[in-house]
Amino acid sequence: MGHLVFAPGAGIDGLQQLTVDAWVKHNSLPPNRIERYGTLGGEKAVLRYDAVNGPAQLHFYMRINGELQHIRVDNVLQVGVFHHVAGSYDGAPSCAGIWTASRWAAYR
Repeated sequence: MGHLVFAPGAGIDGLQQLTVDAWVKHNSLPPNRIERYGTLGGEKAVLRYDAVNGPAQLHFYMRINGELQHIRVDNVLQVGVFHHVAGSYDGAPSCAGIWTASRWAAYR
């Protein structure tokens, strides 16, 4: 993994529509490890690799009205492959998505 990006920015707490995305390429997908790709504010939105809760898992979560809301997709990341990954939220209650490999991997 390369560099971790934190975006503390002013005025983001009230955002109700957002996307966090990154191009990632893993040299390995170690078990029992978490690696963040991007974090918006104080965990307003986080996009990360999570091998603690699932194999080769892409995990997007947000803090909405003080509660963490999660979307997880197992087995979408591969070693040695560039992936364009994104977590997106359109402001609708309980509606967010994860994008990878030119397709929606999960949406609710």
